[in-house]
Amino acid sequence: RRVGSECRAQMVIDADGLNALVGLEGDLGGAVLTPHPGEMARLIQASVPDVTGNRVEVASDFAKRRNAYVVLKGYRTVIAAPDASVYINPTGNPGMATGGTGDVLTGMIAGILAQEYLGSFIERLCLAVYMHGLAGDLAAEELGEQSLVATDLLRFLPKAWDTVGAVDGRPRSSMRDRRPFAKRQRDSAQPQE
Repeated sequence: RRVGSECRAQMVIDADGLNALVGLEGDLGGAVLTPHPGEMARLIQASVPDVTGNRVEVASDFAKRRNAYVVLKGYRTVIAAPDASVYINPTGNPGMATGGTGDVLTGMIAGILAQEYLGSFIERLCLAVYMHGLAGDLAAEELGEQSLVATDLLRFLPKAWDTVGAVDGRPRSSMRDRRPFAKRQRDSAQPQE
């Protein structure tokens, strides 16, 4: 708890780190939180059905109120920013709901956020979530969803990078050329570019 309240470096908080935030209020300094619906329910002291039934609103409200980026894991992972922008990830599959895949996501977020040349902070965060899901989709195509394990995602990451690395055979110059999913304003039902 003390690290979370006193650290001024950018943090990615997952698992027991999220549990340490339960009951605490205040500004999270732009930290990235990666809860699944059960962890999010504990954080906001609500039921899991309340979270799963209102994923965009729950993630967006928490992100704005606590000055944090929320990656609410699940089908069509929701990425919410403190400025009220919300992104819905189109990649991923049910086979990824297995132990360790969240740890892979946390590592990918930390690693990609460190690579500033890939775009803005939110673009890098969305890219990490997108690549994680894409690696899972590619693994499921070859291995089947039922047998996926976390290490399969790692094995398919190079193929995922190759998949997004070029358009019409030409390399993409930056993350700004990649529009993997639509930004949504919380009050808007229509995706925006």
